Amino acid sequence: MKRRIERITLFLAALWNIITATLTIVGYSNWFKNEGITAFEEANQVNYISTSLLDSLINIIMVYGLLILTMGIINLFITKQLERERYNKKTFIWLLICLLIQFLSFDVIGVLLYIVTITLYSARNRAYKVATN
Repeated sequence: MKRRIERITLFLAALWNIITATLTIVGYSNWFKNEGITAFEEANQVNYISTSLLDSLINIIMVYGLLILTMGIINLFITKQLERERYNKKTFIWLLICLLIQFLSFDVIGVLLYIVTITLYSARNRAYKVATN
């Protein structure tokens, strides 16, 4: 049994994570900072507390982006390590964690990619168990 389809879907999920993380870190954090500063200036609320709040929110955005980027890079390594005819419980648990993170961040495309990957991985493992018994 080859795991070509699982590798392709996991690679697409990893690529999607890297793209969204890059957009979050580079694009969204800068946009959020500029819009936040503009909003505080228009309301005449530029002070230490407002800028500190804005910096904290930007740090949270950056940490989220780094989490998704790390997830994508780890999934690229897992894509290379998927072996033929071998079930790895840690890989399955990792994919479930990735699915949960994508679900909590309302990333529909990521959720669909991970659902397809988990379904194919589980079905292939079940078919292999039946074939070997």
